[in-house]
Amino acid sequence: MSNPKKTVYCHRTGFQQTCFDMVTQKECPLWIEILGNDPQTNATISQNVCADAITPLLIIQGNQLQGQTTASVDKVAKEVENHRNESATLGAIAVQRSREAIKDVIENSVQSLHYADAPKLIEQRS
Repeated sequence: MSNPKKTVYCHRTGFQQTCFDMVTQKECPLWIEILGNDPQTNATISQNVCADAITPLLIIQGNQLQGQTTASVDKVAKEVENHRNESATLGAIAVQRSREAIKDVIENSVQSLHYADAPKLIEQRS
């Protein structure tokens, strides 16, 4: 574990003690180890730092990630909407084609019937 510089004073003690003294005496609960990857180089990072000092940077990084997530969600939502519209259009086309096919079957059936055959059909049903 690396220690803070001896010339940096802790704001939590009213600048009465140095961060170095607080850390080496194990009185500082804010001296933490940060583990992660550098977003630009993807190199592993292991760094000891004051939690109060790193918090603003972590908030900024969190906000950036949230913005990227929102953009991704918006993109997926747009794709879903496009697929819904395509499905609705294809459904409407299928219904229209089904109606046309039924209409053709009915018209062909009616045309194939002869008026002379009507009494025979009625008798067969009775």
